[in-house]
Amino acid sequence: MRGNQTEAEDVLGMAMLRAREAWRTSSKPIDNVKVWLVRLVNNLCTNLLKKRDRLFSCEAKEELWVSQEEEPDLAA
Repeated sequence: MRGNQTEAEDVLGMAMLRAREAWRTSSKPIDNVKVWLVRLVNNLCTNLLKKRDRLFSCEAKEELWVSQEEEPDLAA
């Protein structure tokens, strides 16, 4: 998780919860558990990084918008 131990621990915890739930509710057997778990963790990491990037993107746009409002309009 790009060196962030806390996020890595969060993803691992989410993966454990989702894996447990999937084992309990899945109608199909999981053929290769190791591959399935790696894929699950990879997908969770990707989703978390995308969510974080969207959040930072929105914050950056908001900062730009606020800073433009504070500057006087030089064209007027």
